[in-house]
Amino acid sequence: MYSFHPHGLTYTKENEGALYPDNTTGLQKEDDHVEPGSQYTYRWFVQERQGPGPNDSNCVTRIYHSHVDTSRDVASGLIGPILTCKRGTLDGDTEKYIDKFYVLMFSQTNENKSWYIDDNINTYTESGQVNATDQSFEDSNTMATINGYMYGNLPNLTMCAEDKVKWYFIGMGDLFDIHPIYLHGQTLLSRNHRKDTITVFPASLEDAFMVAKGPGEWILGCPIYGPVIKAEVGDTLKVTFYNNGSLPLSIQPHGLLYSKGNEGSYYKTPGGSIPPASSHVNPGTTFVYTWQVPRDVGPTSTDPNCLTWLYYSSVYGKKDTNSGLVGPLLVCRKGSLGKDGKQDLNSGLVGPLIVCRKNTTADIVHRVLHFMIFNENESWYLDENINTYSLEPNQVDRNDEDFDLSNQMHDRCRLLWLCSSDRCVLCKAATPRTWAVCLCGCYSSDWGGLLHSSNGAGSLAELLLLRFSRLLVRLLLLG
Repeated sequence: MYSFHPHGLTYTKENEGALYPDNTTGLQKEDDHVEPGSQYTYRWFVQERQGPGPNDSNCVTRIYHSHVDTSRDVASGLIGPILTCKRGTLDGDTEKYIDKFYVLMFSQTNENKSWYIDDNINTYTESGQVNATDQSFEDSNTMATINGYMYGNLPNLTMCAEDKVKWYFIGMGDLFDIHPIYLHGQTLLSRNHRKDTITVFPASLEDAFMVAKGPGEWILGCPIYGPVIKAEVGDTLKVTFYNNGSLPLSIQPHGLLYSKGNEGSYYKTPGGSIPPASSHVNPGTTFVYTWQVPRDVGPTSTDPNCLTWLYYSSVYGKKDTNSGLVGPLLVCRKGSLGKDGKQDLNSGLVGPLIVCRKNTTADIVHRVLHFMIFNENESWYLDENINTYSLEPNQVDRNDEDFDLSNQMHDRCRLLWLCSSDRCVLCKAATPRTWAVCLCGCYSSDWGGLLHSSNGAGSLAELLLLRFSRLLVRLLLLG
């Protein structure tokens, strides 16, 4: 028996579709569950206050699901999307002026909780060969999925260049089911801000708008501390990468426009195309990347003057990143950077927080903070570090749990450590500092908050997996 329970709609008690001890009887109990072979008609209402708000897009994402045994029902696939739209914005079932739309649900699907686990064991395994309580068997049944598809088997999401595409993202799962959704080669508008990564959490709902760019087969992924790369809208970036390492490496940027031949991620497409040379630069060779910064990847009217992105090596993903092959990338409004690359306050492109003396030149000093749990166990240099820094390398047990945990280090100010020991140093002065803050990681525990003490209201910034933020700070107190 199952039920039908909506989120974000109005319903009476006999149309709730949720089974729990609510002291109801009779008609108000019939909606709680529908027996096999039976039917029940639910009636829901879409009120004005439940639709998109003034600053929302035309259609926002909601969900419905069975609510008899919710975790088992959802793990069995009994869940679906509801799109609530502003009046007059639909043309049939499709939003006006939108060429394509896709609904994607991201979840760690736990087949152990599915109502069909016993049926699947009996159907697809030999009788008596499976111990359903074995830990390794249970672990094998927890799989990352998009719309229930796993192992990269999601059917192709096809569109034409310049198509206007709407994305509706749904996050489900347990506490640590965090999914940063990255569309290679594209940028999106979400909540009136320019992004190329949308992060969804358990029971979170997001939507985004995109104009498709760059023909080719691109990956939709759920994803060097090098120098800061800065660019203004309208620029063309040419980055010469010489691989002085011992393995193939690359440079994959976020938030920019580039052709398939300038993508820095190594993967095979469903069509079987050969990865371009840009995706894996061999040791001792050079590749020149060309990236574009058109207007439609720059800051929106509600964004700060510079957007914070990342670049990193993406040949071996996790190992490359945990070896430190990642760096910051700033995309700024046209005319907002001075010749020295600093953000110019006299350009008129800043808010009213800064007051300068007449006829004085002021600028914003950029500082980059990068937060991440660096897992040295996943680094290419683990063996080299053991041999270099251990007194008895042969005695190191790489499988020891304590050793494994000791190599997972919370990193902050990584770029600044190179410049000023272990502190993020500021001087009390009239010059404000803009902090480009980014959080990158491969683990669901890679999230946290940043508190800049004693420097005004709004000094707390939440940081989430593969999330980029920007803070303007003026130092008020010494210490």
